[in-house]
Amino acid sequence: GDLILGDEERMLLCHELCVEIQTYKLILRNALNIDDTKYNASMEELQSSCPREAALRQCEDHTPNIKEKLLNSRGDLRKLGSNRGGRHSA
Repeated sequence: GDLILGDEERMLLCHELCVEIQTYKLILRNALNIDDTKYNASMEELQSSCPREAALRQCEDHTPNIKEKLLNSRGDLRKLGSNRGGRHSA
């Protein structure tokens, strides 16, 4: 078991961080600077900490919708994007 978190607490934390864990796995899979050895080591660490989330391809809970939060704190993101010449503009 974990020295700081008990097994139940760790599993609850893993469940709550499921979306972030799936994003982490996606980043690992697509990272150009991570070879197979480093990838496998990272996945083994994840497997030992959060085995259920390591095995999942998609979380049971939906990804939280933060659009309203972003709009309230930053304004209309569509206007922001149209004023810039970045690679995501239309």
